[in-house]
Formats: sequence, C-alpha cells, structure tokens
Amino acid sequence: MEDRRTIEEPNNKQGRKASGERASSARRYAMLAVLLVAAGSAGAVAQSPSATLDYQDPELSSKPSLKSGPPPVYPTTERFTDKGGTATLSLCVGADGSADSLKLVKSTGSEALDQATIDWIGKAVFEPGRVEETAVRVCEYPLDYQWEVASDGPPLSETLYPKLKKLKHATPPKLPSPLGAPAYPADALKARATGLVGVELCVSPEGEVATVTVTRRAPHLALNRAAASWFLKMKLQPAMLNGRPVGVCGFAASYRWRLPK
Repeated sequence: MEDRRTIEEPNNKQGRKASGERASSARRYAMLAVLLVAAGSAGAVAQSPSATLDYQDPELSSKPSLKSGPPPVYPTTERFTDKGGTATLSLCVGADGSADSLKLVKSTGSEALDQATIDWIGKAVFEPGRVEETAVRVCEYPLDYQWEVASDGPPLSETLYPKLKKLKHATPPKLPSPLGAPAYPADALKARATGLVGVELCVSPEGEVATVTVTRRAPHLALNRAAASWFLKMKLQPAMLNGRPVGVCGFAASYRWRLPK
C-alpha cells in the first residue's frame, strides 16, 4: 500500500502540471485574439480617411472650410454689363483638401460668372473635415460666392501698357480687315434691340487684346456683353513705336448693332 501511494503522488503532480500548461496556453491564445482584434481596429482607423461623410454628419468634429487666398478673377466679357449675383455650389472636399464633384446648385444668371466660380473652386485649397484628428472626405458641402458688379476702375493691363495718347509718336493698332460681325444675341434679337457699343482696348505687342473696357453701352445688356467678347477674340496689328511693336491701352473702337434684314 505504501508503495502504491508513493507511485500515485507523482502522477497527481504531473496532472496538475499538465492542467496548468493547458490554462496558460488558453490564456496565450486569448491574448493573441485580443491583439488581433486590436490590430483590426487600428486598421479600420487607418483606413478612415478614405471614408466619405455627409457635410451634416454628426460624427464630424470639424467641417471643411475654404483657406484664405486670392479671389476669382472677374471675367473680362462681363465687365461693365451690370452682371453680379450669387453662385451656389455643392462639392466634395477630400482628406487632402482638394475639391471635386462640383455641382452648380444656383446660378448667378451669367454663364461666364458661373464657370469662373467653378474654375476658381476647382483649384482652391480647403482645410479638410475631420473626425477627431483624422482628415476625412466630406461631400454635399454647400458654398456660396457673391459676385459684385465690376467697378469702373482701370483694368490691370493698364498698369502694364501705357495709354496710347501718351505715346506721341506711336502709330495706333489696326483692326482686322475685313472686320466681320459678331453673332446677334438671341434675346436681344427677340427684343429687336439695337445700339452702339463703344470700347477701349488694351492691345499687346503681339496684337492680342488683353482687356476690353466698355465706354458706351447699348440699351440691351446682351449687346454689350456680345460686343466685348467679340473684340476680346480679335487679332490686331499692334501699335508701332520707332519701328517696333509696343503694347498700348486706350485704343478706342466701336460696333453698331443693326437688326439683320
């Protein structure tokens, strides 16, 4: 009997040791499972910048915003045509601060102003929206831009080229010949509108029209806009001074709108 007890006791110790090893192994597997779950959660957080949230999503800690920068350039063809108004866009702002998926929600009433707004916002840089500290893509971001009617101040190009009248010995630019005629605006034609549009041009040394300033307006605004656009696309013979082409501003020209027969 004593010998049997002496033999059985080591077996009980081995059983307890094996049971402890199994428990320790189970704990290791449990810890490994926790680590895997944590790694998966970290992967989900790392991928969050690719997620797209709505502008009104309550998960956003901060919403995207337009960074400060130069305003859009007022389209030359809309100068002095009494055009203004608010353009409303809907867009997405990526986690990198770039804009995409631009949609015009409300028009200014001017195709040129609407397009200038879209072109400007498409190149603008934004502060991205964030969920806590993570930048995310945000869509349905509403943005308004108010266009003010262009002032009667001198165009920027007049600071680059001198006034023609100040160059006493310069020969003025020459309009192309034959001159041709601009397309009659449909709404002005429907209204049977006519009139004289006077302009002053800034012409580069290459004969390109840099700016058009409307100095005399026709009663119908569409006639002013169409005439300005037509002159802007012209190629002239440049002004000459001492046998060399020079850029000048203040070259006067005009176009009289007459109803087609």
